[in-house]
Amino acid sequence: MTSRVAGAAQPHVGEKGDPSRTSDDPGAPDGRNARHGLVVGALVAALVGACAVVVAGGSPAALLIVAVASTTIALRPWLTTTLALAAVLSGAFALLAVGMRLWPALGAPLTALLAVPAVVAAASLVVVWRRRTTALAMSRGELGLGAALAMVSVLQVVTVPLSRWLSDSPKLAWMMRNDNTWNLVSSRFIVEDGGLDPASHRNPAPLANEVVALVAAPGRSAVARGDLLAHDLYRASEALLLLVGATSLLAGLLVAAAFPAARVWSRAVLGLLAAVIPWTWSLAGLVFVYGFWNSMPSAILVLAAWAAWTSSERRPVVSSGVLALVGTGLLAAWAPLVLLPACLGVAVVVWRRRAHLDLRGPALVAWLTPLVVLFAYVALVTRGDITAASDALAAEGLFPAYGENLPPVFWLVPLGLLLVLSVWTSVRLDLVGVAVVGLAGAIGILYLMHQRAGSEGGPWGYYPQKFAWTLSFLAPMVLLMSARGAFAVPGLRRAQRASLVAGPAMLAGVLLWQIPPADPRPVSSIDYPVAHRTPDYRLSSVLPAVSIALPDRSSALDPAVTDLLRLEDPARKVIVSRWFEDPGDNAFANFWLLQLPVDKDDELPRPYAYGLDSFDPVGLCALVRDWGGGVELYTHSETLEQEMRAECPRLEFDVLLR
Repeated sequence: MTSRVAGAAQPHVGEKGDPSRTSDDPGAPDGRNARHGLVVGALVAALVGACAVVVAGGSPAALLIVAVASTTIALRPWLTTTLALAAVLSGAFALLAVGMRLWPALGAPLTALLAVPAVVAAASLVVVWRRRTTALAMSRGELGLGAALAMVSVLQVVTVPLSRWLSDSPKLAWMMRNDNTWNLVSSRFIVEDGGLDPASHRNPAPLANEVVALVAAPGRSAVARGDLLAHDLYRASEALLLLVGATSLLAGLLVAAAFPAARVWSRAVLGLLAAVIPWTWSLAGLVFVYGFWNSMPSAILVLAAWAAWTSSERRPVVSSGVLALVGTGLLAAWAPLVLLPACLGVAVVVWRRRAHLDLRGPALVAWLTPLVVLFAYVALVTRGDITAASDALAAEGLFPAYGENLPPVFWLVPLGLLLVLSVWTSVRLDLVGVAVVGLAGAIGILYLMHQRAGSEGGPWGYYPQKFAWTLSFLAPMVLLMSARGAFAVPGLRRAQRASLVAGPAMLAGVLLWQIPPADPRPVSSIDYPVAHRTPDYRLSSVLPAVSIALPDRSSALDPAVTDLLRLEDPARKVIVSRWFEDPGDNAFANFWLLQLPVDKDDELPRPYAYGLDSFDPVGLCALVRDWGGGVELYTHSETLEQEMRAECPRLEFDVLLR
């Protein structure tokens, strides 16, 4: 968010204010050349090592991190770090969305798609070396702040493998409930089809599945058949953590950049606070519990849209181009959200029309390219997806308590605070931006509510809630950024100024608490029959990483996961019955076992995953009959086979007593 407070946004220039000067200049100190050489050398070594890991069949996580970091640094001579990161992430998502659609036609293995980030990273490092004075120029304060923001995510991510190692537990149950199952199945379709092939498996919101598929692809062909589920789950968990980490870093940079560099403590504290928010129950917690995978790239792109908008005063052409990239990404993440970059993009072009009308030659071609990609994606992909799934937006789904009164609250609170700040400082850009976001939100919510007209649950339901909730993620960031207005109020003492900075932060917390933290442990009839009261203020309910590390919160189902990984086999029809003492654990295992084999979302035996009573022989016989026989039932019950033979003696099944 920009303002006219002195120093609120610093243009990135080279030494002595010359953005084109490189460290090859004779005046560049030898010590600085040496340090820059070490940094570039370290990045090159990291890129080579990451590529070697991928070639050996390892995770591409390091390659993707190096590619994003290198490309962001390469853009710093021309853009602010925040806008550069927003442009890189938006461009990467847009490229992935388009590339996954084209890849099946090429017939190349999906792993080969990872050559793109490798090549981009290599080219970026060449640019970094040539522009190393400006690309790598940063003060100790900036370096420390960037390291601190990155450390927020590092600490959260490291918690998972560390707790996995210390507990000798798979630590996967935290991302295996609700929609997580079908999201993993959808990601497997993309891997097996060699990209997104609508003729085989149509997916109108594939972006998160594409990210997971890309991460899962390396080394998968060498994995034994019985170990594929474990491989895919571990890689999916990596991808989800990477997405939360990217959201965290972009949020922290976005808020920190709103403050003058001289306000070290304010920008550090509020930037860190913004970086922590995605790792709390308010985003990561809900994504992990409910399986809202597409909300992760959506959150990144929503933040990128706001970063582009707040940079439009100084860089209108770049900002509108980034908004076009954001639009393509959101069409692939979840199409209704494209209203946000569309409205912001139109506002930028109209408001800064002179800068756009002056475009000529290569600059005009460069600006038009992402716009052409956006319109082509709408015409060739989104239109067909909407036609094929015209009734899907009226569907019901499990969602946390998010009432229809909350969207106006999340919009009016930032708007009201900005109106108050406008008495002392110019926040015109922010006010217009919030108004445009409100317009986009109102159009989207009303459209989605119209799709539910006549439904039993009424117009306010799953998809209107999800749309409003995703957009509302902007509200706490806008409030945190608006705290810089305290530095524009004249005649205040330090304590008074500190209270004005703390006020917006407290308002952001109040907004987040409108969807309060809840107990992340699944309720089960024997082991955990009653959930902890909501709001649940325990640290394990506020921070998902803490819940994952503990054995009895998000990881409570890990013993069932261990058995699931051991019993599941893609070549066999397997379920469990009375395998676990608690019916909830049996239901959890069968929830996966009955969805993994299907090729379509309405194909048998998937409907049985949502309500099969695996203790009831009648229900089990119905499943065996509808599934076509040949089912293997693992059990610890000595009477199950006798009961089933009495109920359905002519059906083909095997009861395996262990």
